[in-house]
Amino acid sequence: MLGNSDMQDFQQITGHKGFVVGVNGSIFQIFVVSENYVCSSDTMAVRRNLWSHLVFSWKDPGLQDGGLEIYRDGARVPNTDCNKKPDSNRTLSQHITLGSRIRELGFSTEFDNLAIWYKSFNQSRLQAPWTYIRDNSSISIDAYLDIVLLDIPWDPNLADNKSNEYKNLVEEFNNQMSNLNNSVNGNILTAEISSFGQLDDVNVTARIYLRLYRSTWKTLLLLQETFENGTLLNSRIEIINCSANDDHFCRVPIISGTDRWSRQLRLYFRHLPIREIGIIFGYKVITRELGSFSWKVLSKRPDMNVTTHMDIGNLKPFTNYSVRIFPYSFRGDRLGSKLKIYQTKEEGPSAAPNITSVFNTSSTSLFVTWLHDIPPAKYNGILIGYQVTWKEGTVISNHNFGLKADSYNITGLKKYRSYRVFVAGRTNGGVGVENYKDVMTDEDVPTEGPDDLNIQATSSSSLLVSWRDVKPCCRNGITRGYHAFLTDHDLQENISSVIMNETTLSVEFHDLLPYYAYDVSVTAFNVKGIGPASKTDVLTGEEGRRLGRLSNYDADADADESND
Repeated sequence: MLGNSDMQDFQQITGHKGFVVGVNGSIFQIFVVSENYVCSSDTMAVRRNLWSHLVFSWKDPGLQDGGLEIYRDGARVPNTDCNKKPDSNRTLSQHITLGSRIRELGFSTEFDNLAIWYKSFNQSRLQAPWTYIRDNSSISIDAYLDIVLLDIPWDPNLADNKSNEYKNLVEEFNNQMSNLNNSVNGNILTAEISSFGQLDDVNVTARIYLRLYRSTWKTLLLLQETFENGTLLNSRIEIINCSANDDHFCRVPIISGTDRWSRQLRLYFRHLPIREIGIIFGYKVITRELGSFSWKVLSKRPDMNVTTHMDIGNLKPFTNYSVRIFPYSFRGDRLGSKLKIYQTKEEGPSAAPNITSVFNTSSTSLFVTWLHDIPPAKYNGILIGYQVTWKEGTVISNHNFGLKADSYNITGLKKYRSYRVFVAGRTNGGVGVENYKDVMTDEDVPTEGPDDLNIQATSSSSLLVSWRDVKPCCRNGITRGYHAFLTDHDLQENISSVIMNETTLSVEFHDLLPYYAYDVSVTAFNVKGIGPASKTDVLTGEEGRRLGRLSNYDADADADESND
């Protein structure tokens, strides 16, 4: 059938409607055959003793969007080698080879119309699942549901299929199912209700027969919601028994637990029973925010553990979500789990209050004010107050407030320092996004005198005084100048003083008494005032001789000693 010499050893297992599956030695191959309509393939690896699958979407090539599409992951990334246009010059058969060139497979569970599953047994032949390979367009599921109509009281006339009560209930059911079928694009081929009975002398029981065409979770969701919300026959419906020609259709997964974070949910559930040679399920979790009409779908390949979990991310904090899990196989989706509603945890607000002002009130304090203008949609929880944070260098401090606070006087700060002040909202989930402004505390008088005061006797009657600016820690502002004082050491009388600007860092005093002790002090000043002095006492002497800390008494003793 394939007419290709390199496929002579191909062992055909099954062929159906354009798809041929088989083994060529130790390599598993899928051949796709169509009239002048082909799609090339990729080479992938087989993981021994593990199930996986390829995904095909087979459509009528005559349609505008028709043709064969091949997907390899949940994002439905197409095979770039696939030529979707008819090409009479290409061969009528193409193949996909699953060999050992690539170490691992990365297939997920998404599929459209046909899922092909395989398992490798030590390079032996493929096993039973290949008998299930079908074109999904020919698959239907026949299901029988034994139900209880919880809101309809028993009427003995319902036991007679010729009574008006019986006929009216059947007619109402048929009309409602017809409307439902229109909502799901005709995927409900048949819907019948019969066998009315009574349960505990109170409720009405019945049997529903459904034939579903290529069932999807959307079809089943509408069907389940119709049963659950009381719209079908104006009664809530409880399914007490289910049977179907698909053994797993009626086996509903049960969500056994959940872990919650602010933007993620982790659902725990048990695998449905699966025979070793049966078709492996995947699971679809559908979620939507309460109040939304749009469902988001997440698919997962099952692992081999009995209990598995599924993570749902990109959620909103402190938000209620409806959740269901639908298992599926090559026949389509199956009945989903019961509806669960979970609330994500709180986190800090994703918007910040606007800071209206921040200014210094002294050299050690700042005052900040803010608005109560965080949009409620950005709370991400229940707003419980605000936090003010202030940072100087690497030192960070903060203070929490309630909902009524809109200002704070920050005290105990360093003088004339740059601070960054932040304001944020708070919930029980944490502190949110911050707004900030930069501000400086006010200037203050220096707390130390100029640094490194140096006095040198340049002659017997002169002194040279030099210094450096006050240490940065103690300037407390911008130095505007210096004041140098010369004082008689013994009499403590001011002999001379000189005021200089901030760029002058030395002064020389002349016409002094030889070998006489003087006190020299220098202060720095800024707009807030004059700081303390750097002070020492010196003795005038010969040029170039440096003296320090000598009193007049010591100088006289030296003079007497020299006369002797």
